Amino acid sequence: MTTPVDEDDDGIETSMFYSVIGEMERVWGEPGLDGTSDEYKWLEANYQITEEEDVKWQMALQYFVNHDLPEDDESDPEVMAFLDDYDAVRSFLAEFLRKYRSSDKVYLRPSAL
Repeated sequence: MTTPVDEDDDGIETSMFYSVIGEMERVWGEPGLDGTSDEYKWLEANYQITEEEDVKWQMALQYFVNHDLPEDDESDPEVMAFLDDYDAVRSFLAEFLRKYRSSDKVYLRPSAL
């Protein structure tokens, strides 16, 4: 297994992760993205971010920042091929961040009854 990278190691800066987190906090507020069908539909319509991209983001965050990738993902050759390809991860993060920065829309949660 490859050791997760630290800031600036192999060109993947943890600051990229924290920039995405900041954009997500701006868009989703509290309690954040819950991953509901309605939220993913809104995210794709307003930011062109798919559920699959969000899952990929979560895996990269768990691996590189939290250093805690679930065993199922660790044993998945496709997941590990992506995470071990630092150029692919860096490119994905840059595009994911660009998408989050492409709009100023925020998710408005339905009012609780």
